[in-house]
Amino acid sequence: CGLDLTRSVAMTPDHLTRIPGTGPLGQFIRDALRFYFEVHRDRGLGYLAHLHDPLAATVALDPQLVQTRAARVSVDLRGERGVTSAAWD
Repeated sequence: CGLDLTRSVAMTPDHLTRIPGTGPLGQFIRDALRFYFEVHRDRGLGYLAHLHDPLAATVALDPQLVQTRAARVSVDLRGERGVTSAAWD
């Protein structure tokens, strides 16, 4: 899942209030998301969380949730962060 897709899925504090449960798992999820809310806020992106890895994992479990197409992906490791690019078949 490219960032163009995962950045279109954002968790907000309103979503967070809908997570059921008061047990340890619910509290862990709320604490983890609050951390991401604050990171995004501090970077000037708003008080939200983009769920890159959870969306990719969800698609891996159920590929029919999104449309896919084959591509050759290359990774450029120059610079501080890796950059991927796709050559669509």
